[in-house]
Amino acid sequence: MEGTGRRPPAAPSARPPNPVGHGHRERPEQRQCDRGGQGPGLGEDAGQRVVQQPAEAGEPAPCPQPHAAALLGDPAVLVLDEPVNGLDPEGILWLRHFVRDLAVQGRTVFVSSHLMSEAALTVDHLVIIGRGRLLADTGMTAFIDRYTEVGVRVRTPEPRRLRDVLAGAGIAVTDCSDGSLKVTAAAERIGELVAAHAVTVHQVTRKTVSLEEAFMRLTADAVEYRAELPGGVRR
Repeated sequence: MEGTGRRPPAAPSARPPNPVGHGHRERPEQRQCDRGGQGPGLGEDAGQRVVQQPAEAGEPAPCPQPHAAALLGDPAVLVLDEPVNGLDPEGILWLRHFVRDLAVQGRTVFVSSHLMSEAALTVDHLVIIGRGRLLADTGMTAFIDRYTEVGVRVRTPEPRRLRDVLAGAGIAVTDCSDGSLKVTAAAERIGELVAAHAVTVHQVTRKTVSLEEAFMRLTADAVEYRAELPGGVRR
């Protein structure tokens, strides 16, 4: 018999429906796979083949498969090494919420990262190691406060009156180039004084250092190779 030149239709690549309810029982490992995929948003693509794209072939797209694989054992402790590398902004935002959600569930998530700005938005507790020594093991807020100078910036339409009030209380005041006053005192103390003396204040801002600034100060003596920054500045 001569052939028609047509090939039979290919079998669908998607995973067949779960046979629960037709005399079959769902296996525990299948349930765990489903849960692991739903978290990173892979539930709809569970039947698709995964192709590993070489790093040199181009910029990698957001790829949550490793995070899904890490969840298959339903771990109480999860370790993620530089997890945002190669992710676009949407992928980074997803990962941030993913890690926070795991913590809400009562899990412990260790994240190693050199991206200080992202770490500041994600983690609650810091462990910093330099040259094999433990340099810090503390909460994020406490760590930043340790390297933040006491003081606030105050904006007021009555700078002379406010300066006199603060000087009378023994508080140091410095004029800033933008017209504000740098006051070496806690914001609460300033609020009490301006209320007691009826001084108009438009803004009281507590200036804090960034996580990166605090980290650089802590590790200043723990850096093996120092780089000279543009302009001849050394950190």
